[in-house]
Amino acid sequence: FFPTLPAARRGSRVAASRADTSRVVCAAGSVGKKRCLVMGGTRFIGCYLVAKLREQGHDVVVCNRGKTNGGKPEPLPGVNDAEHQKMLEGVSVLVADRKDPAALKAALAGAGKFDIVFDNNVRKLNEVQPLVEGVQSTGGCEQFILMSSAGVYGPTDVLPLSEENPGDPNSRHKEKLQCEQYLDSQGLNWTSIRPVYIYGPLNYNPVERYFFDRVTRGRPVCIPYDGKYITQLGHCEDLADFMIKCIGNPAVKGQVYNISSEEYVTFDGMAKLCAQAAGM
Repeated sequence: FFPTLPAARRGSRVAASRADTSRVVCAAGSVGKKRCLVMGGTRFIGCYLVAKLREQGHDVVVCNRGKTNGGKPEPLPGVNDAEHQKMLEGVSVLVADRKDPAALKAALAGAGKFDIVFDNNVRKLNEVQPLVEGVQSTGGCEQFILMSSAGVYGPTDVLPLSEENPGDPNSRHKEKLQCEQYLDSQGLNWTSIRPVYIYGPLNYNPVERYFFDRVTRGRPVCIPYDGKYITQLGHCEDLADFMIKCIGNPAVKGQVYNISSEEYVTFDGMAKLCAQAAGM
């Protein structure tokens, strides 16, 4: 597995690095209409992904518990109701709780074959296994795209990160590494995406809020790793764009991609920039 160079809002190029060489990851030509399964799909990244899939003319099935927005994506900023409803014409909802493996497999078995699977909300190995079994029961899929996290990496003094860096046994994302290994063991055409801190409209868990909350109240900002540890952020539309570019792209098979902006910043720098933005 090889980490990528950043994806940028200012350009359409997404590159992957391997030793001293690099290659551009981009879809070649039209891939045709696909039937796509999106796990989740009601909030934040899922909303952008579904909208972009529909722009490309794909049919979309979102699988969730049906408790948020009736199971459908919420409107994107700047999109009026008529435009949103038009987008939803190609979106259907498969109601299932992935924490109930038997119910999930039964729902998938009755939903028909999917070409592309986007698993956006998996955390544990026992959550991805019934999903894969359900998909395989209808003939399998062409591609399985797993949303992992840069949080799987453990702290290190050696940058940039590579797959030689050990995982973090204390990370809440640690089982996502096992999910990747499981997908590979099943012979699937899989790709894993490990974004950094994602920001943008509709974010229900904005990590930058912590800094703003502290500096605007004049409270000390607790900074990890003496403040000099480097991190990156990525915009939600960049992430969705990259996910779309994976469809029908043979270059992404069995690969892991770290998605971020071009810039990087220390945690001290994050606190100072948030204070500056808040006029402090």
